[in-house]
Order: sequence, then C-alpha cells, then structure tokens
Amino acid sequence: MLTNNSVQLNQSIPYALPPVQPLLKRVLAMTILWMGFGVFVGSTMMPGNLIGIVSGAISGAIVLPWLGMFLGLIGGPTKDSFFGGVSGLLVALLYSTWRMGSIHHFTLNLCLIIGGIIGANFATFLAIGKRLRIAQ
Repeated sequence: MLTNNSVQLNQSIPYALPPVQPLLKRVLAMTILWMGFGVFVGSTMMPGNLIGIVSGAISGAIVLPWLGMFLGLIGGPTKDSFFGGVSGLLVALLYSTWRMGSIHHFTLNLCLIIGGIIGANFATFLAIGKRLRIAQ
C-alpha cells in the first residue's frame, strides 16, 4: 500500500483481474451443457436394457462436465458450444444417411463432442487466423 497525500493506492496487483461473477456463470453454464452432452453420449454408448442406458447416462454425466468446465475457464461461450454440438450431430446424421446405413452411435457421439469443442473455440480460431493474416 502506498500513501500519497492521505490517499491510499492499492498497487499490490500489477494487472486487472477479470470479474469473477461472469466467469463463474460461464463456467457453470458450460458445465451444465456438457453434463447434458455426457448424458446423451453415455446413454447411447450402452444401449439395450434400461439399466445399461441409465448407468451409461450417469457415467457420461460424471466424465464430460470436466471438459465443459475447462472450456468455460478458457472463455468458450455456451451458445457456440451448443451450436457446434448440434452441428456435429447433424454432420453425423448426414454422413450415416449418405453412407446408406444405420446411424452408428460411436460416430454420433464423436461428432457431438468434436463439434462442441470446435464450437466453444471457434471465435478464438477466427481471431488467431485474423491476426495471422494481418501479420503477413
């Protein structure tokens, strides 16, 4: 703490910290979204009887929220991640209809997860590309 004419200036932190409340909201929203993705992925991984579907949904709800928490911490927006996941599902459905076969659940789940990750980082990818174009 520095005193300057009876005014105290707090200079213990040399940089501005981001506001905590919007960060917590974003992390919580991404965690909930990826928990929903995990329930979907887990329930399709173990089809068959009801016990397999429920246990798969529970295991997916345990595993994938950690990825959502990380994506929320690095600044990924929830809407973009949801749009990317839905787009990934649509790509998987179009691929399976083009292939003229049944919908394979591994392809569906992989496209959902990859689409969600790309959607959460899409704005960052665009910004990096814009910076690289300017630097050339």
